[in-house]
Amino acid sequence: MALALLSEEEKWWREHPSPEFDSNESTLTLWNYPVNKTELVQRHKQAIDRFLSIERLREGAALEVELSIRGHASPTGERWNNSELAVRRAQGVRSYLMELGAQRKLVSLSSAGATEPVNGDQSGQALARNRRVVVTKFKPAPPPVPADVGAILPGEPPSPADPPFDPVKGVQFEVSKDFGPFLLVSSPLVIDLVLSGTFKFSSKNQNDGVVIGSQLKKGKFSGKFEQELFDGVAAKFQIGPPKAGSGIPDIQAGTQFADVMGKPTVGFQTPDPKRLPPRFAFVKFEPLDELVLWKRAQDPGTKITFKGEIKFQIGLGEALIRKLAELEARLGGTAAAQGFTAAELSAAGIGGGLATTLAAVGGAIAVAVLVNG
Repeated sequence: MALALLSEEEKWWREHPSPEFDSNESTLTLWNYPVNKTELVQRHKQAIDRFLSIERLREGAALEVELSIRGHASPTGERWNNSELAVRRAQGVRSYLMELGAQRKLVSLSSAGATEPVNGDQSGQALARNRRVVVTKFKPAPPPVPADVGAILPGEPPSPADPPFDPVKGVQFEVSKDFGPFLLVSSPLVIDLVLSGTFKFSSKNQNDGVVIGSQLKKGKFSGKFEQELFDGVAAKFQIGPPKAGSGIPDIQAGTQFADVMGKPTVGFQTPDPKRLPPRFAFVKFEPLDELVLWKRAQDPGTKITFKGEIKFQIGLGEALIRKLAELEARLGGTAAAQGFTAAELSAAGIGGGLATTLAAVGGAIAVAVLVNG
């Protein structure tokens, strides 16, 4: 059935290869992308030019409109591939809007994958309409006019008020449940697998800035901070109470690449003292799109979502640690153990000074990433 549907889709496109679009005053839909392709072609660029012609009357002027870009795909391929196609189609439109002078802080990007078909029809034309990008424009709300607080004396100019300092551009609250860790690899590296599901309430505006929130996991709260560094790349930092048996705060710091398939986050963490050898690095994936459970109609930035994550925790295997410990001993290293007892280190067969260094490296690099990022 899937192959027959794909064959019908490709046949219709070969017979009707011309890129198509529909538009009204506030919405432009670019459709009939080539099957399994994402490139923004010249005809679609011309449609965008006409759609924004009023806003571009002054040559070189920045576009002072808010733009929402949402990518879509037909359901004929694998789910992960449909999501990737939809994202890349939306990114292509965003890149062209940047060339036209759109302000990045006024442009939002999202992807529906193949979850929002135009209708239930599975004809070639219906599938072509699902291979689309929808651009919506709307004017930013004017700033509120302050109420009169008193008469201004004749000849006395009003004193300008300093705008309030507001670095925080959003808040969020998460409830997360972990399953694992499960040991996958034990030598030469140790790699754990942790599966988790997270319900998240978030309220964000579209401007750049720090998102501050908290997470509830195993009955304990932790603080979370996010800062977009540039397009598709964000720094993430989380700090929570120490794990049992450790006096070091539970810290995770990393960088997320939102435009890469799976939205991987790569970073460092405070090792769990109960799991030896210490796992001081991690790679986390979000294999599926975030599922929106509820969204406020008047404010799309306020919503409740659910997402699943796959996390790999990484450390050095015991054999490799022993070799490094022997090298450390030959060089005369005598680093003191912190966070692990001598019995724990002995039971794991790990040199105390080296194990301490590895146990501390996750937290130390996490702090460095936050300070320098």
